Amino acid sequence: MKKPKPQGQILESSVRHVVIESVDHISPGEVWNPAINIYETPSNIKVCVDLAGLDKKQICVSVEPGQLVISGDRHAPDPPQDSQPQSASTKPAVRIHAMEIDYGPFSRKIRIPHNVKIDNVESEYKLGLLWVKLPLIP
Repeated sequence: MKKPKPQGQILESSVRHVVIESVDHISPGEVWNPAINIYETPSNIKVCVDLAGLDKKQICVSVEPGQLVISGDRHAPDPPQDSQPQSASTKPAVRIHAMEIDYGPFSRKIRIPHNVKIDNVESEYKLGLLWVKLPLIP
């Protein structure tokens, strides 16, 4: 007859099962595509790009005839260190149970119409969102 597992082992086993089933790969350095929304008003096209965790210095925005290019590189997040003192030569071990936040180099090329005033494009980055305003020629 099998002995029942202690609660801690049941939880750890359940976490492993969930992690194995839900995380299909951990692949540092792969190219990822940040999510975008595109809006159009009578006078502008506005592009919103989800770039949480980046400093604006890590983002490059360029406009060429016919396309908007947004590129950069996001580093994997490091978990905050515990406040317990550690020896200077060792880093505490960290087990990863899930890793779903994409990171690495990215580049999004978005086709834009020919009636965009490419000399008047503006961008703003705040709260993890990059907004690019593309004024239209009336």
